[in-house]
Amino acid sequence: HSFPTRRSSDLKGLRDMAVGLSLKAETHLLRSEHRLALEAVNQAIALDSTNVAAHWRRVRILVALNNGVEVKTEISALNRALSSWGALDGKWFSYHAEGASAMQEGNLTMAIERFKQAVDLGVWDRSFYLVALAGAYQQSGQLDSALESYTSALLFNPNNARAAVGLAQTYRQLEQFDQAEEAFGRAQEIWSLADPGAKAEIIRAQTTSSK
Repeated sequence: HSFPTRRSSDLKGLRDMAVGLSLKAETHLLRSEHRLALEAVNQAIALDSTNVAAHWRRVRILVALNNGVEVKTEISALNRALSSWGALDGKWFSYHAEGASAMQEGNLTMAIERFKQAVDLGVWDRSFYLVALAGAYQQSGQLDSALESYTSALLFNPNNARAAVGLAQTYRQLEQFDQAEEAFGRAQEIWSLADPGAKAEIIRAQTTSSK
């Protein structure tokens, strides 16, 4: 009678390992270490194919690697993993993944729609999803809406450096240079203790937007 308990314990251990590998993938992704991120998330999914967050991260990694075909396949896998959840539980993962895929394909109207759906579900990390929405607005030339979304993202999370960078870039597009420099200054404060990869990202963003 001890075998079911042992098997249950083993399953929990595998799932815990999958969670750890998925979080490791997120760290690599934030550092733009996409191949390392993909390796870690693949291991996570191999250990636990029901790990929704791992499938969501894999979509984001594949988008970063510009692998459109695999993105579609992974979104299907994500939706299968979500099927055991409630009607809207975790749906923000799916909406964000579909929005990221639409962005990759240049379908900014669809991207904005999906990111808005993710934000509207009231997810706990609203700041993250607002940045995604703001980025879609920014790329589509809807700069006032981009400013609003980046600002809202910073209200939900004042330490969101990506929101601060996006805000600064948008201000520069609008030729509001004083506000842009203030926003870049805020981003530099946020990332003052960040790892070199994160610091390099803000430098690239500042250099690009100043051209």
